[in-house]
Amino acid sequence: MNTHIATFHSIRTRSILLLNRRTQLIACLIFIGTMLSSIIPPFQSPDEFDHIKRAYLLSQGQLILVSPPNASSGGYIDNGLLQYMDGFTHLPFEEKHTVARETIEHARQSRWQHTANFSIAPGTGYYFPLVYLPQAAGLLIGQALDLSVDLSYRLARLLALSATLGLLFFAARIYPTNLLTLALLALPMTVFQMVSATLDGTTTALAILCLSLFMRACDRSMAYPKWMSWLLGMALLLLVNSRTHLLPLLALPLVIYFFRKRTLDLALCAGLTVTALAWLFIAMRYTIDLRVARSASLGEIIGYYLSKPLAFPSVLWATLMDSETRQYYQQAFVGKLGWLDLQFQDWFYNLSLLFCAAMAALSVQWSTLRQDWRVRVCLAACAGISLLLVFFLLLVTWSKHPAALIEGVQGRYFLVPCILLAYALKGQATLVSGNRRIIGLLLLYLYLLMLSVVMPQELIYRYFAN
Repeated sequence: MNTHIATFHSIRTRSILLLNRRTQLIACLIFIGTMLSSIIPPFQSPDEFDHIKRAYLLSQGQLILVSPPNASSGGYIDNGLLQYMDGFTHLPFEEKHTVARETIEHARQSRWQHTANFSIAPGTGYYFPLVYLPQAAGLLIGQALDLSVDLSYRLARLLALSATLGLLFFAARIYPTNLLTLALLALPMTVFQMVSATLDGTTTALAILCLSLFMRACDRSMAYPKWMSWLLGMALLLLVNSRTHLLPLLALPLVIYFFRKRTLDLALCAGLTVTALAWLFIAMRYTIDLRVARSASLGEIIGYYLSKPLAFPSVLWATLMDSETRQYYQQAFVGKLGWLDLQFQDWFYNLSLLFCAAMAALSVQWSTLRQDWRVRVCLAACAGISLLLVFFLLLVTWSKHPAALIEGVQGRYFLVPCILLAYALKGQATLVSGNRRIIGLLLLYLYLLMLSVVMPQELIYRYFAN
């Protein structure tokens, strides 16, 4: 009897400590996120103007962009929102342009006008609209309560951050994450995107939720009820239709079928694949993007590279062998903030990469390799194919044709493939324990402490120093 009581108290104590650590980490992220959100001016994430337009259109019930003759795709946007945006269009790509006090005061006085003009937003036409629900909810609530456009925008930011953190916390409850994933979430590029009103925070959290559900399903020692299969299907639907380079993740339900032998997972795999391809066809059919002048249509460019199997590997190799491009990828992955116009000092990039390498080493688990190597190979394969898709998609949609180098690739596009690799390193082992766990958490909190000092300083210097 005493033994059972002692065991119960031991399990209860470990559960409380684990929950406390998760709560502490979430509290740190909320603190850092709200602090940075109060500093960062509106629309300073790449293409955030267009993302907010798309969220506004969703709040008005519009799911697909419209394309007037001789114009890129877009929609009819409230004039008050357009005027609010105009106050911040001088900042992107201009390192010397800062935010004046008059600009802030004018932005705070902006009101919804309930009249609309057409405005283009072609870069968002390929994204599944429901992924904008948090931002759309913020804008809709702002309009319903007759808040200023500025407060409505801030509410959209807050709801997007809340949705991201909520998904991350829920994913951690389903299946434990790993130290490398936590390190990747702590990078300034990831944090900056989380506190913006774009899709990156939400899609990253959705990816981690999908991986948590997948890892739990492949672990036969854990229960995997049907509602988790449906949840994985819905999360994948939002994710892959908003991040095309993550289409390989559609294979996850198929892998789960071989572990659980449940027809539902096989049906979900088939249904998701058909739905994803259908949405991709609709998005390509109805989205017109005239921002990049191309000598051939998208279909012709794709056909060119499919007919010449060595053409894509050749231009990919040339891109990766370019030293300036490789340095840019490293810096942009850690953090080139704003519209890629805010750069940290070299020591910070080197320290951040060393931090990620250390957390990767601490995350590796060899003890379960024999029992879960199939799961690890699947995750590593998805990561590799996703990385290749990043380059191929930017080659056919954003680069000049025929291309010498692949243009438009940003370091943040590598985040989810790296998270896939992080889960492959860890496998199905539980959270690392002992000294490795202590060292990993210590490194994480030290890095977050450094980030909370360095990042606000750089943001204030970039946007507000005269």
